[in-house]
Amino acid sequence: MSVIDDLAPPNIHHRPASAAPGGSDIQRRETALCARLPTLVVTDRIVGLRTVKRVGHLLGSDGRRTGVQLTSPW
Repeated sequence: MSVIDDLAPPNIHHRPASAAPGGSDIQRRETALCARLPTLVVTDRIVGLRTVKRVGHLLGSDGRRTGVQLTSPW
């Protein structure tokens, strides 16, 4: 599994809060990713506090939505 795969599954745009990395963990992963991809430049970071509208969307290799995965909100 690569660092990129570890950051988020490639086809599901959802990560439960219990699986979300902490601040120092994000920095560690970002550093590892930049070490593997020397031309990568991190230009911004975002924290999504309201992910309800994004939960369960399946994404294709081009990043577009290809379907949904039904999930229970609770």
